[in-house]
Amino acid sequence: MKRLYLFTAIFFLLIGCNTKDQEADTKNKIITADEKEAKQEPDDVKEKEEKQPQKKEMESNLLRTDIGDLTDDMDVTIPKLEIDSPFAEDGNMKYEHTEMEIVEEYMDGDGRIYFEMDDYPIRSITNEEGNISNMTNYSDAYINMVDGLAYVLPEAHIPSAYDLFVLNPPKDLRDLEREDYRTWEEATNLERGIMQIVLLSSQPLNDLGTLMERDVYSSDQFDDIQKEFFDLGKPTVLIPAPQSMMDMTLFENMLMIKELWEELGKFEHPEQNKDAFEQLYMEVRQEMNHIIVRVNYTLSEEIHG
Repeated sequence: MKRLYLFTAIFFLLIGCNTKDQEADTKNKIITADEKEAKQEPDDVKEKEEKQPQKKEMESNLLRTDIGDLTDDMDVTIPKLEIDSPFAEDGNMKYEHTEMEIVEEYMDGDGRIYFEMDDYPIRSITNEEGNISNMTNYSDAYINMVDGLAYVLPEAHIPSAYDLFVLNPPKDLRDLEREDYRTWEEATNLERGIMQIVLLSSQPLNDLGTLMERDVYSSDQFDDIQKEFFDLGKPTVLIPAPQSMMDMTLFENMLMIKELWEELGKFEHPEQNKDAFEQLYMEVRQEMNHIIVRVNYTLSEEIHG
């Protein structure tokens, strides 16, 4: 069924997902830091860690990927794809549609509107009264519309992103089999965007945690990681538009996480405010763990039709 309200500027307020208990249970299942290294640490280091429970908790809840480990000279920036600007030379949007036009011309049988990266996925949508226009992202990736940069996960890592979300179910969904989840191809633009951005951002987030564990709060790498999260949280970065009822809640969740990324990125003098910075860092990690649980829920639901 075609849902015109999906393209207005007014979104539902966040509805409680009743997943707190399940999320807390799921956090322990998400791939953790290398325990072997911890066992080989000298006794004096172990004593120091025992006196710092917050850091120990931080280590135990890491979202790990297989993209690589922190080295002294590694590039900690998030990969991005350059795309054409959605703006014409006169500064106006290249493609403008009304709510009715975008639905009638581009919505498929599953209620999805999607544009490839080379087909100007950011469109201006005007309501039927003609008095409200919104920049809307109809791709499956986060896009900085001003800089013309898309946060696109390399295709080779798509299976890893999908597995991260479907293999970490909450307690009440642990009986589900893989075939009980919608596939990557069946996922909404927003679900796919979340799966991509979580995997893309988890590596620099892990690297930031490693620097903090090493008590390195002032370095080029630290600054570079902060800049990445500040850029990711900018208002000019558009999240894929919600196109289902469940998308609406996920969209609100991601707006909150996006604000946390920006806050993490613009935090000043973390070396002088380590406790406050670590608290913020842990909040970012917690919410990114929670979004894995929430997307696991939505992927287990049939939303088309």
